[in-house]
Amino acid sequence: MKILIENIKALKILLKVAPKQDVRFYLNGIFFDIEKQKAVSTDGQMMAVASIIAESDLESSVIVGLSDRQIPAKTESVVIYQDHAICFSLPGGIGERLKMMPIELISGDYPNWEKVTTHDKPNIEMDSQWFNPALLSRLTQVIHKDGAGVRLNFKGRWEAIHVKFSGSLECVDAFVMPMRDPKEEAA
Repeated sequence: MKILIENIKALKILLKVAPKQDVRFYLNGIFFDIEKQKAVSTDGQMMAVASIIAESDLESSVIVGLSDRQIPAKTESVVIYQDHAICFSLPGGIGERLKMMPIELISGDYPNWEKVTTHDKPNIEMDSQWFNPALLSRLTQVIHKDGAGVRLNFKGRWEAIHVKFSGSLECVDAFVMPMRDPKEEAA
């Protein structure tokens, strides 16, 4: 098994979305959908989908448990191998430096992520839609240094909010699940 990832900022967004110790163990990692060439992570309230697989020799999909604390700040690319190690390619003066870290291959069936991402509905104008701003805050922790923009697309009151990024994160689509209106809850 070998998966090459070159867009580290997009990988970090996927890691921000993926839970670390969810009881639904199959969510505690990034799902690499080899057939669709997508990487997906979700915690049930928010989901990120990215086209970050630069190269892979896999024939089937896999869930890989990673930790964002394992990726050094100046990482340029990540290679995930079958032997439960991550190889980091770091920019350096004299040449490439490698850092090997253990990973966890997670067995299980990943949820149907395409059910949330495929909408036949066009964007609509809405008076309001409730969502938890802390979820977007987790994403902006990764992108704020780049000055990348964020566009929110609304598909309907009870549909996920589609979040698009600009710049080097154009390959990432995030989806934030809506909340119930607090006024309706009180009634």
